[in-house]
Amino acid sequence: MPQPLATAPLVEPEPSRYRWFILGLLTAIGALVAAVPASCMPALFKEIGDDLGLNLVDIGLIWGIASLAGLFVSILGGILSDRLNVKLFIGVACILVGITGALRGLADSFFTLALTVFLNGIIRLMLPVAVTKTIGIWFKGRNLGTAQGIGAMGMGFGLMLGPLVSATVLSPALGGWRNVMYLYGGIAVIMGILWLMFGREPSRMDSTGTITARIPAGIALGRILRNKFVWFLGLMLFFRVGCLMGVTGYIPTYLKNLGWSEGS
Repeated sequence: MPQPLATAPLVEPEPSRYRWFILGLLTAIGALVAAVPASCMPALFKEIGDDLGLNLVDIGLIWGIASLAGLFVSILGGILSDRLNVKLFIGVACILVGITGALRGLADSFFTLALTVFLNGIIRLMLPVAVTKTIGIWFKGRNLGTAQGIGAMGMGFGLMLGPLVSATVLSPALGGWRNVMYLYGGIAVIMGILWLMFGREPSRMDSTGTITARIPAGIALGRILRNKFVWFLGLMLFFRVGCLMGVTGYIPTYLKNLGWSEGS
């Protein structure tokens, strides 16, 4: 009697070890590409201001304009990261963050610095959305919270690392703030190349083996905009980020003007 042909499983399980490698790579991208290139600015503002002749108002506008870019790209970044291949999207975004970040080092006036910071913000602020989304498609169930926590920790580490070493170690060692911008730009490009080489996404299938249907972007956005709890959370985030930007952006400059050393 002929034996029945063996059928391959509908969904091939993703290697457990590889998804943790992906998480490590995404965490590094969050820290070194999404966080450090932005958080380095406040610690360097005194040096930048002296070089370009900027006053405190100019510095505040440059610091705030990067977040202003988020108004235009946060929703777009979510849609693109959901619709496009995450390997291509994150890799290209990292490279563009590196290029626009390095362009800040070429600024010779308030206008050119504000423009390059704004362009950098447009691309850079798409990354946290894409990184969070990609972690979510690699990790399910009880591992999801742990994975997202590690990813968030990477962002927090980057926010700490930028002001910690940029003015105290890197600027003196490299010969000024411009070379620090070039360094961070190069690191972002390298991370983008590494992601294009090793990053990928698992099959778009859920645990039942059925393909997950995509809701059109317009319909999904309409549902979100009608949800009052989303508006409430957005309002909370608005004030939280405003407080965070004000404190982290101005305190280093004020303390330096009071005579504090870079290390302090």
